[in-house]
Amino acid sequence: MQGMSCKALLAMALAGLAGAAAAQVAGRVSGAEARNYVYVLSSQPMQGRDTPSRGLDASALFVASKLDEWGLDPVGANPAGDPLRRFFLPIALETIVPDLQHTTARMSGHAFVYGRDFAASGRFAGSAEGQLVFVGSSLADNVIDVRDKIMVLPPGTGMAAAQSYAAAHGAAGIVLLPGMGQIVSMLDPDAAGEMMADNSDGGMDPALAAAGLRAPRLAMTRLEAADRNPGDVPAIVAGPVLLNALFHGEKTGATKLVARAALPGEASPIAGFALAPEKVLRFSLAATATPSETEDVIGLLPGSDPALRDEYVVISAHLDHLGHGFPGADDDGSGSAGVLAIAHAFAQGAHPRRSMLFVWHAGEEKGLWGSEYLTRFPPVPLRQIVAELNLDMIGRSKPAGDTDPRDAHLALPGEVFVIGPNLGSQSLGAVLDRVNSGYLRLSLNHYWDRTGDPDRIYYRSDQYNYARAGVPVVFFTDGLHRDYHRPTDTPEKLDYTQLEKIARTAAALAENLANGPRLPQH
Repeated sequence: MQGMSCKALLAMALAGLAGAAAAQVAGRVSGAEARNYVYVLSSQPMQGRDTPSRGLDASALFVASKLDEWGLDPVGANPAGDPLRRFFLPIALETIVPDLQHTTARMSGHAFVYGRDFAASGRFAGSAEGQLVFVGSSLADNVIDVRDKIMVLPPGTGMAAAQSYAAAHGAAGIVLLPGMGQIVSMLDPDAAGEMMADNSDGGMDPALAAAGLRAPRLAMTRLEAADRNPGDVPAIVAGPVLLNALFHGEKTGATKLVARAALPGEASPIAGFALAPEKVLRFSLAATATPSETEDVIGLLPGSDPALRDEYVVISAHLDHLGHGFPGADDDGSGSAGVLAIAHAFAQGAHPRRSMLFVWHAGEEKGLWGSEYLTRFPPVPLRQIVAELNLDMIGRSKPAGDTDPRDAHLALPGEVFVIGPNLGSQSLGAVLDRVNSGYLRLSLNHYWDRTGDPDRIYYRSDQYNYARAGVPVVFFTDGLHRDYHRPTDTPEKLDYTQLEKIARTAAALAENLANGPRLPQH
């Protein structure tokens, strides 16, 4: 310490006091409290918290009742109205019921069945007819003429980019190939949740996550506010039968295309080619739409500094899951309970300089609906959000001696996967490292915090929409395990000590961000 200036000593003392304050707030986060919330949210009356559903609405009312009890402020559309619904940000949805008489697809004399062999993607209207061309791995590198043709696109192609390219180059229609996980779920009636998982990575239209290609009911619900340009090129997603028919006899088979597309960081590029000229696909899409609604839940803790209270730190989880038969204790009952416990800890007398928003999103399992809606119609200016911390699956840890390959990427006790700093905000990552090293010293695993991740985990939870809007993000997760998107994701399997440690670390980081210098935006 010899030779240090008074200014440096004062700075160190203030840093120590700030660290102690952060630990004091985070120390109030209780795993036992979170456990009770997990059991409520994953209970049978909550019906699996599908979007939309009475179970999700009941879960939202439960969260809102706690926010009201703790004295947090509402940020909903009607803060002077119903004492609980004033915490809601209403999200307009619509339920689409296909007109099966006018929703058809035919090729080479064979008729395909909607809901099994194909589904709509994007605007559920219009028709297309033409020969087929497979566009290679990258639209930007495509050299195949698509004018008046139907473009066949590899798995994971973003529909916005596909629509823009198709319209600019005069394509008649679009067929999107499904990913490997989607094909498995189409063929396996016990894998109802898997297709939803694949579709939440931003590469597929959210409507498909609700419908599936093998769903017993054909009605689907989608985000009403999603962009649907009346001039969009008609688009469908192929199921296994149509997929095989498209590539039967071609130089590259359907299985090879789908399998290679599942490894975007490792597979060599796939060149485009025209399919056999006698293959002419004709499809038409028609449906009726009925409006419905769901909601995000938001609570506000106002900042104490008049100069900074109009800046915000956001802590989020997704409240929804897959519906009946899927308790969703870890996904994302654990994250939702963790954010509740953090909100309660801050409500007990914490006075950070910046304001804090605690958010529970709807529709994450359907394609990140709630976070898309919030970032498109934000209750506070996005440029004033300093950082966003997302908790999605934070309640499981790998037991000693576990050799199940499905648990290969499940966090060990005292470990957490962090995603976002290396992909967008290294400055936020540096703050996290500093806070963590001075507090609980969790092992921070950056396995998915990289480009070329074949699991695309970064794109499959709500922080992605904030990052797209330029907000620095950190996504905390325990990883993937044998009960992911299964009816066996039940509350007694959670490690509540693990949940507490991760939630406390997130709370300490949030406290630091709420009081420290503003981070550079993306």
